Amino acid sequence: MALNLLRLRAQAMIPRYYKTWDEETTVLRHWLKKAQREFKLATSDGMPVAVNSSGLRMHGIENTDREKKLILKLDNSMPLTSDFRDYFRLLSDIVCRFYFPHLLPNRCPM
Repeated sequence: MALNLLRLRAQAMIPRYYKTWDEETTVLRHWLKKAQREFKLATSDGMPVAVNSSGLRMHGIENTDREKKLILKLDNSMPLTSDFRDYFRLLSDIVCRFYFPHLLPNRCPM
């Protein structure tokens, strides 16, 4: 485990960080929940796959250290299931690339 992840785990025990993490992840939590409702998550050949009701199929990759840090920050305010943790990279890609492709100026999370 990376040193930064260990540091975040230690910070997670300090109540002062909860509030700042909640503020930092409010919009992301909203859109992750929406993605989780709209897409059915599965695994194909050991890789995460998300399929929505219209048949759009998205393939993902495993979580990196960046996603593990975000999972730690989100876990304090939004208890995450193990399924959610396993598919977190794919869900965050759906938010960043499908809902807000390249964060176009005419589309924003708010």
